[in-house]
Amino acid sequence: MDRTLTIELKPGTYAHGRAFEPRVIAEAIRLNEYQQKDFRFSYLHTKDDAEIDLIVERPGTSTALVEIKSISQVDDRDTRSLERFTADIPKSEAFIFFAA
Repeated sequence: MDRTLTIELKPGTYAHGRAFEPRVIAEAIRLNEYQQKDFRFSYLHTKDDAEIDLIVERPGTSTALVEIKSISQVDDRDTRSLERFTADIPKSEAFIFFAA
């Protein structure tokens, strides 16, 4: 047991990121159900460790590829996977959702 439940999460830390990402995904799923959008949600993780945190398939429109980060500033490393997969997935758009 690592006894970390009572430790305050500090923005920008690994622990904050681990808590932030699932909350963003859960909220997207909740809003989809509430607004009855019929979106489909998935993620992508390749054998060479490229990943997309959230893929939102939106019927009749583009697919949203979303990278979720707990950082205060985005740099090139944060956009590599998005650039790679938007080129490979037709009718896709890339988004970065971040907060410090």
